[in-house]
Amino acid sequence: MKNRTTLTIVAVIIATSVFGQTLTLSEAIAQGLRKNHNIVIANQLNDANQTQVHIGQVGFLPKVDVAAQKSTSGSVTDMEFSTASIPTIVDQEAGSSSDLAQIQVSYMLFNGGGRWLSYSKLKKSGDLSELQKKLSIESSILQIVNAYHEVIRLSESHKINKENLLLSTDRLTRSKAQFEFGNGSKIEVLTAQVDFNADQSEVLTSALNLRKAKNQLNFLLGNQIDQEIEVQNDLPLPNLDSLQFYKNKALQNNSNLALSEINLKLSELDRKINKTTLLPIISGSVNYGYQGSANDVGIVKESSSLGFTAAISLNWNLFDGLKRRKALQQSQILIDMSQTKKEQAVLNVSLELQNYYQSLSTYLSIIELEQSNLELAQLNVDKSKELLQNGSITSLQFRQAQMNLLRLKSKTNNYLYMANIMHYQLLRMTDQLLVEEKI
Repeated sequence: MKNRTTLTIVAVIIATSVFGQTLTLSEAIAQGLRKNHNIVIANQLNDANQTQVHIGQVGFLPKVDVAAQKSTSGSVTDMEFSTASIPTIVDQEAGSSSDLAQIQVSYMLFNGGGRWLSYSKLKKSGDLSELQKKLSIESSILQIVNAYHEVIRLSESHKINKENLLLSTDRLTRSKAQFEFGNGSKIEVLTAQVDFNADQSEVLTSALNLRKAKNQLNFLLGNQIDQEIEVQNDLPLPNLDSLQFYKNKALQNNSNLALSEINLKLSELDRKINKTTLLPIISGSVNYGYQGSANDVGIVKESSSLGFTAAISLNWNLFDGLKRRKALQQSQILIDMSQTKKEQAVLNVSLELQNYYQSLSTYLSIIELEQSNLELAQLNVDKSKELLQNGSITSLQFRQAQMNLLRLKSKTNNYLYMANIMHYQLLRMTDQLLVEEKI
């Protein structure tokens, strides 16, 4: 049974090496930019928004209308005229028709500069859409980065659990052998068996968690969920620049700060647009068309006209129940609110930078300490294994050394994972997330 299990493990390893897809983080990000559904949707939404950014949207282009109409009618008519020279008409069946065809060009000549301001707002809205797309992409890329590192973390955790299981297997085998030769107790065998079963359960659990993490990464990369995927199984130790370096980068490039700046500009443009409503609107139009009619009854049998009409109009709303004045007051309040949100965004960026930076700095310090502890714990396990073999310590004492090593390996692995996540959060906040990966 043991040989069959060993063969199964070997077969899985071979299948993974042959059919698995090994991805670097840069390759994963590049694939995510192409296939991640949230990123694809963000690009599509931005493309849809950009179609609205054009001069015709705010009235810089003239409006051209073409109209045509033809109508006919039939009736029985009685007509009596006031003069005797025109005979009376009784029960006269008659028909009438009318025709209309015209083209009209209209254009707003002046509206207080509102069109220029509206076009500026439209372009700024286009910039806002681009920035929202960028924020969505950054969020999705960070999800991919987290999922990628989670696979690495859980791969290492699974590896640690398997190494721990090997130690427990060796301990169980030795306990059984010592019991058979009369050098050990049944209690030691049972204890070793319980620990072996517990470690085997940990291996199965970590394998399940690793599979789930790979499923999540496949989902974010737009792959089939059950596709086998392998990543570079190492968690590098990230570099840490000074806090001031990150602050300077964030103040220049942070996307959330840029978003708050655009929203402030939009609020200011809204107020300027509202002020233009206090001025008159001047419009002009030119109409060229044909009108014709025919009637079987009446003095005029047929009539037609062909020509053009030009008109210019001025509309100036002098009083509208204080609506425009109140709109101006509201727009000023919204400007003040946008300014407050901008100040809040600056403070929030500073807060996040401090937290991420201090977390990364602390994790790096802890990792450095744990590295030396790991060496000592490994030496302790190796020495305890020798002492267990010659009967100088109990299996419980060996188990304690084994669990100390497992705990330290797991802690170091988790701290490496968290350090990398904090590092990429700092890159996101300083607009270096994609630059770092050279996408």
